[in-house]
Amino acid sequence: MRWSIALKAGTIGRPAQTKAVVSWTYGSTTKTATVNGAAQSYTIPASQLPETGTVTWRITTTDSAGNTYTSPDATFTTTDATCTAWPVTPVNAYVDGSKTVTLVWGRSISTGSAANGADFQASGDGGITWTTLGRTTGYADFQAAPGALPAGNVLWRVRGYNTDGVAGPWSAPANIVVRQAPRTPSITRATMVPRPTITWQAEGQQAYQLQVGSWESGSVYGTAKSAQVPVFLPDGPAAVRLRVQNSFGLWSQWATTSVTIANKPGAAITLQAREALGGVCLTWETQGNYSQYIIYRNGKEVGSAAGKAYTDYTSPAGKASYVVRGVNADSTYTDSSREVAILIISSGMLAEAGVWEWVILSKRLNSRPARSHSEDEDMTLTWYSGRTLPVAELSGKRSHTASYAYSLSSWDQVERIRAMEGKQVVYKHKNGELMTGILGGLSWSCSRRWWDVSFTITEVDNGLAV
Repeated sequence: MRWSIALKAGTIGRPAQTKAVVSWTYGSTTKTATVNGAAQSYTIPASQLPETGTVTWRITTTDSAGNTYTSPDATFTTTDATCTAWPVTPVNAYVDGSKTVTLVWGRSISTGSAANGADFQASGDGGITWTTLGRTTGYADFQAAPGALPAGNVLWRVRGYNTDGVAGPWSAPANIVVRQAPRTPSITRATMVPRPTITWQAEGQQAYQLQVGSWESGSVYGTAKSAQVPVFLPDGPAAVRLRVQNSFGLWSQWATTSVTIANKPGAAITLQAREALGGVCLTWETQGNYSQYIIYRNGKEVGSAAGKAYTDYTSPAGKASYVVRGVNADSTYTDSSREVAILIISSGMLAEAGVWEWVILSKRLNSRPARSHSEDEDMTLTWYSGRTLPVAELSGKRSHTASYAYSLSSWDQVERIRAMEGKQVVYKHKNGELMTGILGGLSWSCSRRWWDVSFTITEVDNGLAV
């Protein structure tokens, strides 16, 4: 506050101030302060003013001639300064989110007024979005209940309130790592078609596991929050279960719901099957406008087609039953009539998968054609003290290799087999034997205008349906 001394009537020259007494009143409280000398200003400490309210003040001066003068009353209104807050603990620390986590904060305010509470927020996506955890009163720390903080890398921040109830700015965020199982996801949608799509919401997801009816996804890594069941489920109710895994490898509780599957068949499909060279040729007729056709042999899916024809080259010799399923865009479907085909093979046959140019294998000079198989189970044997026999640890992995030996009448046939080396092939025999895999171990020699050829086929999991 500032003041000045007025020129008194009948005097010559402005008198010099030697002392001033400042007094101020708010409510029932009156305080005074003395200023010695000529200074004509005074700063009232914030602690001697109301945090919010109206203050009445006056000034009484004494000049060098001994004259005193008291000013009229003046008023002003006080407003509390805003609070600056900051996180104290935990900062750059690991915390157990399954227990109560205490968030401690610090504050400063230029007026020195008392704390009037604080807001606390947390972010699990690097500060893109913030979730309010709660508010405290006074200068209390915040107690984050078990599960209130998301799992993983988390930011938390605080802002304090002054006595006017005005919030200060948000603090700079503090980083913590919250180790706990993720919250149970929320299943938001499940379609009612034979191959339903399940949609959900989840926090901290790094993998998921989905079960719908008898189908289970296994552990699927990624942050996708929607999945379509790849198999056709039967009509009727199907239980849906979902859980997610976070970056700590911890699984959430299962979220559950149910869906009622309802297929809506369309136009009929009439199927015909006939034998083709090395396979079974399927053709069908329908008035329906299906987006895809799936071919089943003996109840197992073996291929698909966009048109109305398909040749099954992976069918072994013998009798097989076929059904073609017409699928709409929404996964509703119609099954064709069931047709039986008999594939007759006179000897052995070999072709590259997808090319289907068969090499006929029927002879071997001076001997019968050779066909042999070997399988091996991957295991580790460990001998322990006191045990005569080892203990086997099985990995669940196995290998299957078949060896063949034939004689060919021309070099051209040898060249055709050489072109298949390192590629996926299909071998079938008249007795029903069927072998698919990678062709290798190829060797040949010439004898009396015949070429003796031997090769191996190693079974692989490359997605070829047989």
